[in-house]
Amino acid sequence: MKFRSLSGPPRAVVRVLISALTVLGALWALEVHNALSWAFFKEQYLGLFLALALGSIFLSVKAHTREQGDRVPWYDWLLAGGGLLVGGYVVVLYPTIAYRLGILSNVDDDLLAATCRHFHVSFDLLVTAQQVRSYKPAHAHFLTARQRIGAQRWLHAAPPGSGSPVTSTWMPAVSSASPSR
Repeated sequence: MKFRSLSGPPRAVVRVLISALTVLGALWALEVHNALSWAFFKEQYLGLFLALALGSIFLSVKAHTREQGDRVPWYDWLLAGGGLLVGGYVVVLYPTIAYRLGILSNVDDDLLAATCRHFHVSFDLLVTAQQVRSYKPAHAHFLTARQRIGAQRWLHAAPPGSGSPVTSTWMPAVSSASPSR
């Protein structure tokens, strides 16, 4: 048999990981993430799923059928921890790995700086009406942003009919938004 017959703390760890995996899958299937007050990307869910799956697999499956099945070797503990760390890294840092955020605003620099202090993310691009001496929907904000970021692909979240010179996508709620590239 390839599975270990664990007892004590190792068994408890495996049960917690498998239970968390089951609960996570159910929450995702019920789309509970859409009701949260922060954006949760599909890739973050997959990172958490990967972390829990790798952790539980390395702890509960033997590498060889002739291996002793009542304990977990040190290397499987190490690999399980590594799987949890890699998946956790994706969960926590995915938005900064995959997306650069920016704000194009009709306010002045001081007001935007004061507003940004309340966010828990950093912005790579800030374009204000004060900087471009214009207000949206005039094109100065968009042209300045495109000049600063270069030829990279970007997503502009705007209400329909906003007059933006770039392709826009309407995202009615940040918590249910999952930007696509």
